[in-house]
Amino acid sequence: MALLRASGEVRTLAEGIRTYRGEPNGMRERVAAVRDRAEETQVHAAEVGMLAPARLAESADQVASAASDLARDVLAKTDLDKGIPIDDPDVAKLVDSIAAFRRAAVEHAAN
Repeated sequence: MALLRASGEVRTLAEGIRTYRGEPNGMRERVAAVRDRAEETQVHAAEVGMLAPARLAESADQVASAASDLARDVLAKTDLDKGIPIDDPDVAKLVDSIAAFRRAAVEHAAN
């Protein structure tokens, strides 16, 4: 559950970047929050891998990788000096990996 929560927060924060209108420091804080949550997904993915390595580790790693990729995309598509988004980050890979992890987790729980 912690992996799903952290990865969902990455998605929500990344999608919310485009609506921020404020001081550049506020944007920096938002970008930092995306990176922080992406790092949390790495930790939670490792925990999943230790608890259910045969069934869920690969799927959990994919979620963590997609969250990290999204954090990099947010940074690349944000002008931190001006505190504005340049373009919308692409959340599709994270959305897909979360869905795949959920399916794998449900299947694992059923067995």
